[in-house]
Amino acid sequence: MTKLQGIVSWNMKKYRKKCQFSQSDLAMQVKSGGSYISQIERGLRFPSPQMIERISAALDIEEYELFVPEEIGPTTSFELYHRIQHDVCIAIRDA
Repeated sequence: MTKLQGIVSWNMKKYRKKCQFSQSDLAMQVKSGGSYISQIERGLRFPSPQMIERISAALDIEEYELFVPEEIGPTTSFELYHRIQHDVCIAIRDA
């Protein structure tokens, strides 16, 4: 699991539980299978950009919130944008 996968899986699970959704509930909301949601949360799969949009909408959060590490909060939008852009490029390259 890459660092980015770990951040996304941690945040997805955190927001899913905040919404009181089971993995099956979230899967139904995003028109996916429960095993796919489980694989994302365990860092075995990385969601596509389209799936990130659907997951974020179902969890009522902005897409970028899935990429913000727990230990930091957003500093400035500019810094956060570039940090996320860098991490996403690495994740795509390594996929």
